[in-house]
Amino acid sequence: MRRIARLSLLIVVLACAACIPATPPPHLTDTAAPPVIIAGDVISTSAFTLTQPGGWRVITSAANEAPTITLVSPDECALIRVSTHLFTLPDLSCEGAQRTHMEQIGALHVGLSAPSDDWLHYRAIYDETVHLMAP
Repeated sequence: MRRIARLSLLIVVLACAACIPATPPPHLTDTAAPPVIIAGDVISTSAFTLTQPGGWRVITSAANEAPTITLVSPDECALIRVSTHLFTLPDLSCEGAQRTHMEQIGALHVGLSAPSDDWLHYRAIYDETVHLMAP
């Protein structure tokens, strides 16, 4: 009886071993791009480092795209985007007219999209973020 149980266990183990790949699949060993590191309010990519404004949400680019960070305001009516590649700012679904500002700082493209009514408030946050940014 014990012999049959051991043989059955051996067959199960060998059958399960066949399910394990000899090498890890590429999606588990490949990183398509350098990482984004977020430590507190400091966000670092391979191309730049910036400081996250208080309460703003961070969205990173996909691993196979150019390093891009999008910062979204707490009310989700304004965003700041920094990238190594030229981009267009998305339309935000907030009341009132949106205003945008784009500029190139060295090799970086930087943009702000915010409601016209609160433009000066968001522009001050943008200016501080850009001032503290490091390549």
